[in-house]
Amino acid sequence: HTKKMILSICIANGLLLFAFYMGLLWINIEGDLLRTYMFAALSIDSVFFGIALKSLYSPIWRVKLFSNTYLIAASLVSFALLIIALEVPFMRTLLHLEPLGVIGLEVVFAFGLINLFIVEVIKKIAR
Repeated sequence: HTKKMILSICIANGLLLFAFYMGLLWINIEGDLLRTYMFAALSIDSVFFGIALKSLYSPIWRVKLFSNTYLIAASLVSFALLIIALEVPFMRTLLHLEPLGVIGLEVVFAFGLINLFIVEVIKKIAR
């Protein structure tokens, strides 16, 4: 039962990332900017994925999120490192990234929230 749920979440996550990639191509985003969006989406997705799977069966709003200080610390460090990678010119150059701006960051954050919602739906179906 748990294996099916995790497999379903992984497939949904992969399909969502692929759809995001294809959507970016469809609106003519390519090269370093495309790489930046995918890097940021995968990064934010991983953070939300970890938070959503704090409990495999309870919805995120019923889990004591702040009870695991290591998870919270790791999530905050991950967010900080993502912002550093996107905003510090040396890191952007090193990683071949482009600035996303506020709207780009909002798009990436919305992508993460959509994925979080999908994970919660799959968890509910699996219960």
